[in-house]
Amino acid sequence: MSSAPSQPFVGHPARVSPREIDVLAVEAVFTFLATIIVIVRFITRKYSEMKLWWDDWMILVAWFAAIAFLILGVVNRAGGGAGYHIETYTPEQLTTFFKVRNNTHARNFLQQFAAPVER
Repeated sequence: MSSAPSQPFVGHPARVSPREIDVLAVEAVFTFLATIIVIVRFITRKYSEMKLWWDDWMILVAWFAAIAFLILGVVNRAGGGAGYHIETYTPEQLTTFFKVRNNTHARNFLQQFAAPVER
């Protein structure tokens, strides 16, 4: 088992870990791509003979959920510095982190709602 580092990482805890920023960037890129695809889908439905059907509306619901996940992901990461080993945090920082994490019940609700839809 590894022991806790003797000193916090450079930039900790005033900043979010660079790895978490990379993860957030990937989430943002894929959400942006999904946004373009959803827009193109609705534009093509408008100019084609096909009418909007239940699958189009479900895609729109999924897109709103993706936007909500992205926003809540930013809030979760920004509130206390994410991406570091738990041993590097002070008790005050852990309290702040878990308060922010526990106050985002909307994310938990969305995860519970999205899980049955994915099956």
